[in-house]
Amino acid sequence: MESLVLMVDSMNQEEEFNRIASEELMREYEHETGHRLRLKEARKTFPDAILETSEGVELRVEFVSVVLPFVWQEEAYFGKYRDRLYEALRPDRPRYQTVGIRLQISSGVVDSLRPYKFPHVDGAEGRKLVAEFRNLLAQHLDVLRASYGHLIEDIASDAAQAFSTLLKYFNAIIVWDISKDHPCKPHPEDPVIEFPIVIYLEDELLEAVRRSLQTKARKGAAYQADFLVLHTLRTPGKPHFAETAMSACKVRALARELLTKEQELCQRFGEIWFLNAYWEDGHRLYRLK
Repeated sequence: MESLVLMVDSMNQEEEFNRIASEELMREYEHETGHRLRLKEARKTFPDAILETSEGVELRVEFVSVVLPFVWQEEAYFGKYRDRLYEALRPDRPRYQTVGIRLQISSGVVDSLRPYKFPHVDGAEGRKLVAEFRNLLAQHLDVLRASYGHLIEDIASDAAQAFSTLLKYFNAIIVWDISKDHPCKPHPEDPVIEFPIVIYLEDELLEAVRRSLQTKARKGAAYQADFLVLHTLRTPGKPHFAETAMSACKVRALARELLTKEQELCQRFGEIWFLNAYWEDGHRLYRLK
């Protein structure tokens, strides 16, 4: 019975997502083309939605997300560290209650095989990393707050030695002012520790776009619709991080290149679009084919 309830809930989430995605698509479609569409039906099964033109013509729409799965795994790893970082700063309350903090992963992490695994949070290296984070703030908070963003190794002459473990995984830190009643605080006297900004290589973005297109290509010739919409919108049941909003310019170029090799897919979908989660140069929706 529990599995049935979960399945029904998942299907309801899917339908709700398709409704929200359709509304965003219709709004951006009108912005780009001047033509208004109406949502006739959001569905749980193929196609994801049926839209209607002002002339009453039905358009079948299928959505597919462009995702970087390693992002979710790395956020889960860092989430464990964030808990320990908050614990490490607890004895210093309320010193950091008006401080926002974000560590930035190093180029070594970005260039490595993803997802990158940090050392076990309760192991010797993990404990040393947390201790160095606390020392960095305790010793250099005024410097960190003086300007937005610092390379850790440049903060002090002995930084490379004093923060050697921290520098293996993070090369920069950003500290900024926040209000005492910031809603993301775990405790009123705590700071806000943000997740690192997501950085990924172009090859990883290429693979993400290829994966989304192949998901639909594998469905076969009977799988046809008027619109195929690649997107980076928040998807039910999956973590979503603002920084993963991908460069529309890069996604457009990569998708168009890949579509030249997917002629059958192009024939099965009348139009192919990319709907980005965020605005870029005044646009969110881009025609790919």
